[in-house]
Amino acid sequence: MPTLFRAALGALLCISLFAHPARADEEAHPSIAVADWRIALFQSKAAEEEDQRMQQENLELVTRATELEQEIEAKGRSLEKDQAILSEEEKIKLQTELGRSAREFEMLRFRLQQIQAEAEARFVASQREHIDQAMKTLADRYGLDFVFERQALVYGRKVRNLTDELITELNKLQ
Repeated sequence: MPTLFRAALGALLCISLFAHPARADEEAHPSIAVADWRIALFQSKAAEEEDQRMQQENLELVTRATELEQEIEAKGRSLEKDQAILSEEEKIKLQTELGRSAREFEMLRFRLQQIQAEAEARFVASQREHIDQAMKTLADRYGLDFVFERQALVYGRKVRNLTDELITELNKLQ
């Protein structure tokens, strides 16, 4: 009887080891992919729409910054070209105007950068659920165990890059 029990136990052990070789292999070698969710998000249709909305919303600031930039270039050329014929007083006046325009331009440029950074942060936060949902859809589709940020993976022999597919999934969700 003990011999029969050992034989049955041995048979069960062999069956369990060899019946699911793919599963044992999957556990030994997890399925990994990478994605750059930031690139995918900012190449999505929602990002295009948000960019257009932000351009419209800040058109006045952008227009003023462009005007100032052109004004600075024109005054700089004028100062350079007419330097020999301008009086000292005219030179100082032109340099003062140039400095004032340059400061205003820098303030506007800084303000626009702030607005853009805040808008990007709000946009990312508003799209977080879509990103997670799209990533899960792709992980389920390909039976992935792990999806890493593309920059976080130093080396991988067979690693799928999901960034382009993530753009497609994000566009479906929006």
